[in-house]
Amino acid sequence: MTQSIVDSIGMIFDFRVPRSWQLDPTGVEISWNTPSLGGWIKGLLDRHYQLQNWVSRTNRPVSYWLTGFYNPQGFLTAVLQEVTRQHAAEKWSLDQVEIKAEVIKDMITNEDGRVEKSLPTRAQGVFIHGLFI
Repeated sequence: MTQSIVDSIGMIFDFRVPRSWQLDPTGVEISWNTPSLGGWIKGLLDRHYQLQNWVSRTNRPVSYWLTGFYNPQGFLTAVLQEVTRQHAAEKWSLDQVEIKAEVIKDMITNEDGRVEKSLPTRAQGVFIHGLFI
């Protein structure tokens, strides 16, 4: 066994996330940091649920777990682009569109995005969940 495998087994034994799971071979972070292996695996399962739910449905998910994306800023930019395209006849530009947030309490109680209550209809944009202050 290589030293990397031995180190990974030791970290798993200590219930910590192995560094090789968080970094690519060049040392760039490709995963999220969590204090324990259980939290890392739960995050992995929640991310899989969100992406699989998104891919397998014919319509969009009701809400998106924003912190579950590898690049959440890219997702928000895509939302802005979509709103801009919806108003192409009015000649909106991407620079004119702003992100506005309205906090809706206790609509989605799980981090995995399973909706337990009905969400209000939205005019434009998306619902997101999983943000904490």
